[in-house]
Amino acid sequence: MFEEKTNAISVVVGIMLRNEKDEYLFVKSNNFGGRWWLPGGHVEFREPLKEAVIRELEEETGIKISEANYLGIVEVEKAEDYFEPRHFVCVYYEGKVSGQVDIVIEKKELSKFKWMTLEQIKKEGNVSSLLKNILIDMENKEMCQKCEEYKTGWQRALADYKNLQKEISERRTEWVQMSEQQILEEFIPVYDHLKMSVTGVNDGGPWLEGVRHVLRQFAEILKGHGVEEIKTVGEKFDPIRHEAVGEESGENESGVIIKEVSSGYTMGGRTIKAAKVIVRK
Repeated sequence: MFEEKTNAISVVVGIMLRNEKDEYLFVKSNNFGGRWWLPGGHVEFREPLKEAVIRELEEETGIKISEANYLGIVEVEKAEDYFEPRHFVCVYYEGKVSGQVDIVIEKKELSKFKWMTLEQIKKEGNVSSLLKNILIDMENKEMCQKCEEYKTGWQRALADYKNLQKEISERRTEWVQMSEQQILEEFIPVYDHLKMSVTGVNDGGPWLEGVRHVLRQFAEILKGHGVEEIKTVGEKFDPIRHEAVGEESGENESGVIIKEVSSGYTMGGRTIKAAKVIVRK
C-alpha cells in the first residue's frame, strides 16, 4: 500500500492481473481521487520488485499468486491526480488467475474493483495518470510488436517473391532450351540424311562440293547452339551416349566401338540422340 511521503520520487509497482476471459482487475484508488488504478503500491526498502507486486496484490485484494511477469516501466513526473505532489516511477507486471476468484479489497485505499477488458478500461474517463501511462505504454508495445510482425511478414513475402522470380527465370531458361532442343532435334535427321547422301561419293563434281559446304555450315550452326556429335569409332562404349545395335568379333579390346551406324549428338553436355554403334565382343 502507498506510504504517505511528500516531495519524493516514489518507486511503485502495479499488476495487470488477467483472468480466463482476458479481463483485467482494476481498482478505484482513494489516493488517486477515486480514479481507476491497478492493485499495487510502494516498494519497500531492499524488497525485490516482483516480490513487492505479489505482496501488494495480496494485501489489497486477498489474491495470492506465485508468479508475475515483467511488462514495462512508466514514469509520471507530476501526478496531479494523486492526493499530494509526487514523482512516480512505476514498474508494472502481468499475472494470471483461473477459476472463481474471491476478492476482498483493502477499504482504506480502495473503494471498488471491477474486471474489464483493455477496450473497456480505455473507454472509462476516470483513469489515474499512472494507469493512463501504462495503457499507452502497452498500446505502443503492441503497435511495435505488430510492426515487427508486419516487417517479418513483408520480409517473408519478399523472400518468397524473389524465390518465385528465380524459379520462373530458371523455368523460362528451361523452356527456351527445351524449345531450342526440339527444333534442333527436328533438323538433325535432315543433317544426318544429307551426310549419308554423300558418304562414299568421291566424284560428284561441283554439286558434291556444294553439298559438303552446306554440311559444314550446318555443322557450324549446330555447334553454335551447343550441339556436338558424339565420338564413336575407337571410343569405349558408353551406354549414356551410345546405343549398341550389334557386336562383332575381332582383335580389338572388348567393348570398343568399331563402327558407327548413325550419328549421335549432345547439347550442353546432355545426350539428345544416342549414337547407334557396333562394338567389339
